[in-house]
Amino acid sequence: MKLLKQIIREEISRITENDVDWDLHEAMDNIFNETLNGFLEARQKGGGQQSWNFLPFPRLKKIWEDYIKNGFVRDEKGLDVIERVMTRNILKLNANTELSGHVNYSIDDKLEDFGVTIDDIWEGEFDFGDYMRSDITNISDFGLDPLLALLAQVRRQTKPEEKLVTIDKMLNVIHQTSDLANIFLRGGVGDLDQLAGYYKNDSGYSWEDYSSISGKYNRSEYR
Repeated sequence: MKLLKQIIREEISRITENDVDWDLHEAMDNIFNETLNGFLEARQKGGGQQSWNFLPFPRLKKIWEDYIKNGFVRDEKGLDVIERVMTRNILKLNANTELSGHVNYSIDDKLEDFGVTIDDIWEGEFDFGDYMRSDITNISDFGLDPLLALLAQVRRQTKPEEKLVTIDKMLNVIHQTSDLANIFLRGGVGDLDQLAGYYKNDSGYSWEDYSSISGKYNRSEYR
């Protein structure tokens, strides 16, 4: 199997069209290390749970409604906060997915720095599954790839209006499953259902939901 760092470099190079975002690569490493270190510290103390930051939904909703009405972003600082939360949670979701073994590459090289193996963190009275929160889904086989692709895209953008559209596409990915939405929003899918620009058909929530900003979710666009 390929080494993790090689896989990440190849993927980021593909996504960013050979303009490699090394800061993103470093952030991935930092969040991975922070996640694993948090688990090992919790195990040493006899227990503990991973923490998550949620998007400030009232502020997000106001920014989105203003954009739909006026066509520009008024609260740029608020959008920066939203981007930072999205970035951190996506990278934490990536770290959890890796540490849960739901990837097709080896992470042994990163685990070696901590003196553990993947089997070590899934054995004993307190394992990595105990550390992850039980009330939300902490990994993703469905949405992680498109979220990482969109994250690479939003980091290249400079105009707030461009960033908003890309973040809206992220929310469109998240909107597809309540498990994924619960990682980012305290109110989960219910919050996204309230967001201006999202619509339902007569039968209620369905895969036909779409955003008037970024359109209907199409997973193939992010592969």
